Amino acid sequence: MKNTNAYVVVILMILFLLLRIFIGIQINFSHVDYEQIYLIGLEYAFSENWYYWGPDVVWSKTRLPGAMLGILVGLPIQLFKHPYAPIIISNIFSFTGLMLLAFYAKKRFPKLSIYFLISLLSLLPYCVFNGVVILNTSYLIFSGAILFISTMELFSYRKEMILNPLIYFFSVGFCFMFTYQLHLTWVMFLPFILVLFYFEWINQPNLFFKICLIFLIGCVCSSLTVLPTFIKYGSEIMKGSGGNIKFEPFRILGFFDFIIRFLGTATIDVFSKPSKFISIFSNSSLMGGILLSLVKFVTVIQFIGICISFYFVKKTSEFKKTLLLFFLGSLMSIILFMLSNKHLQIRTYILLFPIPIWLSLYSYSYFTRFRWGKKLLVVPLVIISITLIGIGYSNFNNIYSFKSVEKKLNSSIEKKDPYQFAERRKTIMDRFN
Repeated sequence: MKNTNAYVVVILMILFLLLRIFIGIQINFSHVDYEQIYLIGLEYAFSENWYYWGPDVVWSKTRLPGAMLGILVGLPIQLFKHPYAPIIISNIFSFTGLMLLAFYAKKRFPKLSIYFLISLLSLLPYCVFNGVVILNTSYLIFSGAILFISTMELFSYRKEMILNPLIYFFSVGFCFMFTYQLHLTWVMFLPFILVLFYFEWINQPNLFFKICLIFLIGCVCSSLTVLPTFIKYGSEIMKGSGGNIKFEPFRILGFFDFIIRFLGTATIDVFSKPSKFISIFSNSSLMGGILLSLVKFVTVIQFIGICISFYFVKKTSEFKKTLLLFFLGSLMSIILFMLSNKHLQIRTYILLFPIPIWLSLYSYSYFTRFRWGKKLLVVPLVIISITLIGIGYSNFNNIYSFKSVEKKLNSSIEKKDPYQFAERRKTIMDRFN
């Protein structure tokens, strides 16, 4: 990054972070899950006892163990006594993961401008709509980025690793138990962990014990918030979890549909997550409808361009390994889908979000070979940035914004009563209260 102006980079990151926070504030309460997660934060903030449980698992009416989510949402409320504090912190978390990925990508794709990479990671709708709100998946952007970078270093770039492998194993261990307390997709870590340990056993058998120890230390560090739940409730934490499992073998037929949708998360597709706040934008003005139609058109061109370019990109071992990772990740996701009772939501697999983006970077790097290539890459980013600003503006202080519930939030904080804001969902874990 010799020709990069550090001040411009910092200013660009600040502007994108502020844009993401602005959008999050306007659309945060567009789903009941966001309300419930904020309520968990309020319960943590004003509870005199240790908070033992995390997010709800709606299908089985259970909750994940651990206080991590309560701390992430509730601690900012305790410290700042302001209803907007949690969404600022959640945005910092997700944005940190995205920027780690952007700077890592610059190291591995030197032809791509850091300005382009920061803009791309900041503006991709999949990372925006799932990362700017107070939702457990927004924190997974951080752990997903760490898992991916560690995997790429230990799997694809072993001969030119940036950091000591012990740091990567500590990071994976930390993010594993961090994710365990936030989302059921923590199970996706297991195949990665097993494969990475296998490679270390083959390549560095003398360091294997130390690697295992460092990994466990990472796990323990993030487990401190869940250990009280393990100690107090033991096997009780598993009660009702069988309600999340339902074998549906015919869902394998959706494999190719999943691959298309998975790769589509690397485009500017705003419709991968149908939302009411997008409808408000499209209905608010003629310009909104035109912009969304333009986004649809450019998304299709972008997707086709990425797919066609795979034929022309240099077939390096790193590209082949990323492609393998993409298909194995897709296969793992569809297998989990076959074993779950949920309908297919691409948001569920956000832990794997860097994989399709990384594949697209091979495509973008190829296009920079042409004189018109760099200019062409900017077009989707300009269109989606205008669209996102329009979505935020059209929802400004509207029915899904913080402003719409601000009085109730302030009342809850002033009276230290979470239920001034909303009523908690009933779960099996309520019997422990």
